[in-house]
Amino acid sequence: MKGSDFIAKFVTEQGSDHSFVLTGGACAHMIDSLARHTGHQVVCMEHEQAGAMAADGYSRNGQGRLGVAVATSGPGATNLITGIACAWFDSIPVIYITGQVNTFEQKGDLKIRQMGFQETEIVEMVSSITKFSKKVDRPEDLKKVLQEAYWTAREGRPGPVLVDVPFNVQTVDFNFETTEDFVPPSSKTQSLDLDFSWMEELKKAKRPTLVLGYGVRAAGADALVEELLKTLNVPVVVSWSGLDLVPADHPNYVGQIGVYGARAANFAVQNADFLLSIGSRLDSRQTGGKYQSFAREAYRVVVDVDENELKKKRVEAHMPVATDAKEFIEQLLKQPKVTTNSHSEWLETTTRWKSELPIYDKSRMEKSVVNPYRFFDQLSEKLEDDAFVIADTGATLTWMVQGLKVKKGQRVTSAFGNSPMGYALPAAIGAWFAEKRPVYCVIGDGGFQINIQELQTLVNYGIPVRMIIMNNRGYGIIKQFQDLYLDGRHIATGEGYSCPDFRKIAEAYGVACMNVENDSQIANALNSLESQSGSLMLNVNVQPTEKLEPKLGWGRPIEDQLPLLNREQFQKYMLIEPLEMSRSHGNEIN
Repeated sequence: MKGSDFIAKFVTEQGSDHSFVLTGGACAHMIDSLARHTGHQVVCMEHEQAGAMAADGYSRNGQGRLGVAVATSGPGATNLITGIACAWFDSIPVIYITGQVNTFEQKGDLKIRQMGFQETEIVEMVSSITKFSKKVDRPEDLKKVLQEAYWTAREGRPGPVLVDVPFNVQTVDFNFETTEDFVPPSSKTQSLDLDFSWMEELKKAKRPTLVLGYGVRAAGADALVEELLKTLNVPVVVSWSGLDLVPADHPNYVGQIGVYGARAANFAVQNADFLLSIGSRLDSRQTGGKYQSFAREAYRVVVDVDENELKKKRVEAHMPVATDAKEFIEQLLKQPKVTTNSHSEWLETTTRWKSELPIYDKSRMEKSVVNPYRFFDQLSEKLEDDAFVIADTGATLTWMVQGLKVKKGQRVTSAFGNSPMGYALPAAIGAWFAEKRPVYCVIGDGGFQINIQELQTLVNYGIPVRMIIMNNRGYGIIKQFQDLYLDGRHIATGEGYSCPDFRKIAEAYGVACMNVENDSQIANALNSLESQSGSLMLNVNVQPTEKLEPKLGWGRPIEDQLPLLNREQFQKYMLIEPLEMSRSHGNEIN
């Protein structure tokens, strides 16, 4: 069998029934083999970066099937890097395969920059953002390397892998089935008896709070969340990447935490006397710049599959638990009398806070323009119960996370860790190929221009992605940063930045587009999203000065977001002693 035919056979047998490609001389054999293999579809993208992101989106919606991206050597391979980083930081298992020049054309140990045409050492370049990256120098190693790549991508904390295949390994005829197999190393025997001594602290707690992150879904434990909440019966908050783990209408749900989090959710964490965090790395966007203040009076139990995450000098856990979220939750649910206290009063308190401290104040909204919070409020009512919503980055991502009310069965995601502009559109394409469910791409005007060429991919394959461009004619989240720290100089955000007429762009590609200019047009536009059979773009014109609120100021604890509450109101929500910096007024609102 030819090497490229074996690659096509192997990845398809692994459940990877789609590959996202841009062709080139060093990968043409692999793409030809994939396209001819029964049960596999090659999806031709317009840019390798988009292909990498589409494969990521496929894996996020693939129900365990891994996305594959294929690129040629040199610039084709290097164009994958941003997409690979998205998968790396969010722990998404994705397979990246690159073509490479013939082994006899490679520079080897010679101190030169390049021997073969477009020869580039991609393995070394991506070694810090992949779990496994290897060049296959011999045909007899191909099967073993592919087996190791798939195993490594899924094992433990998931992540991306890259296999670099020289041209002559792709084209050789070889009996690959008789070659050596990869034998997974003996995994550490997982203790069947995790330490649950911390439950004594939970039993004593009066204000326990549960934090859930994406690690719960990555471990396949999302189906256990409902039973977990019923068993613990405590307030629950989520990280941004865990937004779709708990429906917004769940009686225990308070909101998402962090720098741009819901005030009520932040108060629920900061006032807690017991905190259980499962599957969240508790990064600075969640804990705030003053991370030592995070849940400062709580007994903290932090569960993470990556032991290194528990060692970082951020949130100090009283009880760090290095284990898989599913294993932890399953064992927790088997514990006798998980909690003996009724936390009804604490639940009532956090529910009241949620009502008293909404994300946005409807009375302050100007109705002659599209307010992003009002838009996402109405979008929440229209989304299908099985909708998959992929957001880009910046202001658009923040507005969506703050304003969208997620229902049971819906998926909401983004490239949260790397967070590049331009991710959402190709990721939406990959997600749709993984599972033909309603897919929405929510993106800003700046981000849309990064991978705007993928409109052609939508048209080429007839993909019914609903695109929502939150168009504030500039990078809104950076504008706000410039207002706070650079005296309002909008360099490269307003001054020097520009965007085209997206309706004309859509027309050129053959995509339907509607402009949404003010509040009265939102309902009609959202109805069009439901009725349109193909792709549809909504160009939603948002006021360029629209702020992101609430937002944490630099160095403040997460309970004290901007615009500051007046101190009397702030004190009402603080059941523990405020920090010194939060006692003075500063700039406040009533």
